[in-house]
Amino acid sequence: MEGAYPGALSFCLPKPVLSAIVAPIMVNHMRHTRAHTANRRSHHALKTPMLAVCSNCGAMHKPHHMCLECGFYKGRQVMDLKAQKDKRDARMQAKKEAVRAQMSAVNAPAPEAPAVEEKK
Repeated sequence: MEGAYPGALSFCLPKPVLSAIVAPIMVNHMRHTRAHTANRRSHHALKTPMLAVCSNCGAMHKPHHMCLECGFYKGRQVMDLKAQKDKRDARMQAKKEAVRAQMSAVNAPAPEAPAVEEKK
């Protein structure tokens, strides 16, 4: 039969009827019981983080990580946090001064232009 869909029903059904029969596809919606839902969610609980004590300052930090308070790891200084903090403070102070200067320039009254008399 010319113009028919290939398949099991194509030999006896015309094109429009075949598409009407095959088109709706059923989808199973299985309900999850409370027990199955709870079993799946049993691994979603938060765990307390493991912490180590810094040998330099006594602060708590992640094991195998640098102390975020003093910058030491395994008894030696890995990062100079005080110098970084000073550099950041200087950068922030310069930014604040630049913003203040810009705001004062915007808020300052504009100088008046000299009056030009029109000739008649």
